[in-house]
Amino acid sequence: VDQRHLSLMNNRNIFEQLKELKSLANRVETQILDEGPSGNDNNDNKIEEENLDDLTYSYRINDRTEMKIITKVEDIDDDSKIFRPEYMNPFFGDDELINGYNEPLLKIYFL
Repeated sequence: VDQRHLSLMNNRNIFEQLKELKSLANRVETQILDEGPSGNDNNDNKIEEENLDDLTYSYRINDRTEMKIITKVEDIDDDSKIFRPEYMNPFFGDDELINGYNEPLLKIYFL
């Protein structure tokens, strides 16, 4: 097995790990939604409905993702190598949105 084949195998492993992470995130989100409110009536622990908008963030993941192919050490700091993905729906659903984070930036480096 040469270096090129090892690199392809590593990329496949990363892809599989990302799919597993998305699946885990979906299960956690479903579990949280299914559990609903905790029933705690303590006003200190409640989020007032008018403040809910302050806690909700939603961004198109394609605009918040930077990818870079690293072929040499100097490429790490070379911003001219950055490109943005056209599609991220396999990881973030058909709407390609990332929710719950304020101004997220996802950086993916391919070695």
